[in-house]
Amino acid sequence: MTCQTWDAGLAALAQRFDRFAQRECRVSPLYERLSRGIAHDPGVLSIAVHAREGQPVPNLFLAAVHYLLLKGVEHPLTAFYASLSHVISQTDDPYPSFRVFCFEHAEEIQRRVHAPPPASSPTRGSQG
Repeated sequence: MTCQTWDAGLAALAQRFDRFAQRECRVSPLYERLSRGIAHDPGVLSIAVHAREGQPVPNLFLAAVHYLLLKGVEHPLTAFYASLSHVISQTDDPYPSFRVFCFEHAEEIQRRVHAPPPASSPTRGSQG
């Protein structure tokens, strides 16, 4: 892969995160801030770029991080998630903690975003 292709790929991915922040995250200030930060961060984008082609990368990436935190990974980032903290930090910027978490857990995040989707259960009408 040439450097130009890599740059074009990251630029396209950055636009996806930016659009996600604008269109999908209005009800979640946390995800809006994280998505905007990712869109301007080549380092974190280089982790997110490993998602399976054709998949909603912003959704998968943010879900992978949240999943790891829900599994019990202890990190200051948990202070920004309502599902993980009784007292949510409203004044601090979550992005620096998020960025550190992504680099510390890059391999696991990449595995999660690249994993095939779970097999669906057969419906009643499709059996036998």
